[in-house]
Amino acid sequence: YINDAPTVEAEPVRHGHWNAWKGWHFVKKYDDNGDPIYKEHTFYLCSECNRRTIIKSAYCSACGCRMDDELPY
Repeated sequence: YINDAPTVEAEPVRHGHWNAWKGWHFVKKYDDNGDPIYKEHTFYLCSECNRRTIIKSAYCSACGCRMDDELPY
């Protein structure tokens, strides 16, 4: 059975971390005066590919890095 099993071309797992910062994001709504409504969000930046997102996950959806490394400082 082992000799008949297909081979797998595996790549080493890349590791990274999320760099976080707080900022304001337009929520596509307006108040009674017609002014835009903004909401404070935490944004995340992948340390490997610089993809920005507001969703913190275990992997970067752009480059596939595993986000489990500790911050370098």
